[in-house]
Amino acid sequence: MSIMIREYFGYDKFDVEYNYTDTKNFQEGLATEDPISPNSLMVDIEGIHVGATRNFTRYMESALKSSEKSWTRPYEKPLIMHHNEKDGKIIGRIKAVHYTDIKTRSGTGALVFTANVPDKDGMEQIEDGRLQTTSIGIIGHDVRCSICGHNIAEAGPCEHERGQIYGNEVCYWDIYEMEGKELSYVIVPSDVYAKNIRIYKPTTQKTQITENLQIHKGVSTVNLTEAEVKQLQDDKQSLETQLQEAQDELKTTKDELKAAQEEVQTLKDAKPDESEVELKHQEEKQELEDKLKEAQDSLKAAQDKLKDIEGELKQEKSLRESLESKSIEQNSATKQALVENYSMLRKLAGKPEMAVEKIQERTQDSLIDAIRDLKEELGDSINVATIKPVTNPTITESTEPTVKKDKKASNIDLEEGLESLFSGIAGKFSNK
Repeated sequence: MSIMIREYFGYDKFDVEYNYTDTKNFQEGLATEDPISPNSLMVDIEGIHVGATRNFTRYMESALKSSEKSWTRPYEKPLIMHHNEKDGKIIGRIKAVHYTDIKTRSGTGALVFTANVPDKDGMEQIEDGRLQTTSIGIIGHDVRCSICGHNIAEAGPCEHERGQIYGNEVCYWDIYEMEGKELSYVIVPSDVYAKNIRIYKPTTQKTQITENLQIHKGVSTVNLTEAEVKQLQDDKQSLETQLQEAQDELKTTKDELKAAQEEVQTLKDAKPDESEVELKHQEEKQELEDKLKEAQDSLKAAQDKLKDIEGELKQEKSLRESLESKSIEQNSATKQALVENYSMLRKLAGKPEMAVEKIQERTQDSLIDAIRDLKEELGDSINVATIKPVTNPTITESTEPTVKKDKKASNIDLEEGLESLFSGIAGKFSNK
C-alpha cells in the first residue's frame, strides 16, 4: 500500500489519499526525450527540502535522493497548477531533477527541478513573477509517525495526530521513501523555501540537460557583456588556482599525518628499561599525539575547502559554457547585420558590389568604421541606385524605399531617407 500526499499549505489539512495503489514496480516502457520548443521557457525550481514543512511532514535526505529518477522515468512528470491533476492544464514537463546540498535556499539538501514551460500563459506568469512558489505531489511508500514509528503508508493512520504534542514532543510524519507524481505552482506552499531560482531560454530543441546552474541569489535571465564573460573566465582561473593550492595543501597534510602516525606507532612498540627513558617517551608520545590531532584537524579543514572550491568551479563551468554559447550566437548575428548594412550602404553610394564572402573576412571594428565613412560620404550629392531591402535579425522593421535609377540624390530628402533606411542600425553606430 501507499499514501498520496500533496504538499501545499491549506486552511485545514493537506491533501492525503490513503490506500493508494502502489505504483513503484509498474513498468511503462522506456522514457524518451520530448522535444523542446525554441519559443518555450526553462525554469529551475528548488521544489522540496530536507527537513520539516508547515504541514508537519519531515522529508529525509534518503527519500529525496531515491526519488530523483521517478520524476522523469518512465515519463516526464507534469508541471501543473494547484495540484489539479484530474482536469487541470499542464503548463510544462519536468526535464531533469538532481539532489544538492550546496548553497540551497534553506541551507539543507534539496531537489532541484529543471522544467520546460511551452504554455503561453504559464510563461507570462512565471516571467512577471505571479508564478513563483511550488508544491510537490508524491506517492509515499515509507511514511512513519515520529512518536511511535508506525508506517502510515502501509497500515493507515495511528493513534497520534500530526502536529499535536505528546509529552513535549511534536508529532511529525517522517518520509523515508517516495516517488514523484507531479509538481504544482501554488499560492501558499508548505515548504517556505520551494520556489523558482532561475529562468532562461532553451539553448537546444532536444532535452540535453546534464548539469544545472546553482544560482540562489534571485531569479534572473543570463544576458552578460563580453567584459562580464571575461570576468567569469578570470574567476574560473582563480578558482582553478585555489583548487590546485587546496589539493597541494591536502597532500602535504596527509603526508604529515602519515609521518605522525608512524612515529606514534614506533613509540607504542618501544619498550624502555629505565623509568626516565619511559617518561621521556611518554612526553614525546603526547607531543606526537597532539601533533597528530592538529594534522587531522588541518586535513579536515583542507578537505572542506577543497569541496567548496570544487562546487564553485562546477557552477562556474556550467555558467561559462552557457555564456560562451550565447556570446557566439550574439556575435554571429551582429557580424551578419554589419555585413548586410555595409553592402546596402555601398549600393546607396553607387560603389561597385563586393562579394559577401570578401566583406565577411573583415573584422567588426573594420566594418563599423567603413559604415561610418559611407554615412558621412552620403551627405554629398551622389547618384542613387535602386536598393533591395536587407533582412537583419537585429532590425525589427525595415523600409524599402522606391528610388528611380540614375536619379540625383539632391532630388530626394537624404535626411528622411537615411533615417528610414538605417533606423535599425542608428543606435548601434551613433556613438562610434
